[in-house]
Amino acid sequence: MADLLTHYVTARLAGVRIQDRATSALFVLGVFLPDLLGKPLGAFNWLPPLSSAPTHTPVGLVFACGAISLLFAAPIRARAFGALYLGSLLHLALDLLKDYLGRVCAETLAIPGRLAPFEITLGDLRGRFDPLAKAARSELDG
Repeated sequence: MADLLTHYVTARLAGVRIQDRATSALFVLGVFLPDLLGKPLGAFNWLPPLSSAPTHTPVGLVFACGAISLLFAAPIRARAFGALYLGSLLHLALDLLKDYLGRVCAETLAIPGRLAPFEITLGDLRGRFDPLAKAARSELDG
């Protein structure tokens, strides 16, 4: 739930300058799009383990946003694609900032043939910057 809230708030903040309501709504939809496509794919046990990985790559999202933009009328199709794709890229940027026990993790980032997730290891930053952890360490050290 926190992930959805974070994506929604950042989409609203990043899209605050978008004047057209339809474009703004498509931008917000684009921010949710990777999870809307990927989470259902991950729920099917009969699919291969990484079948949802293309939904969290820039290249995979080009095709998804292109297919969805074809549902719109020709005059706004390019604007719909742009808003969906930029929102999806914002989603990927936010996912790069996720912290899983000291490791920032994202799905495969458009590296053909690479099926392992891309991870940026930051070490245990949480313990170094947390004031309560510093106080506890100082108490334990004497």
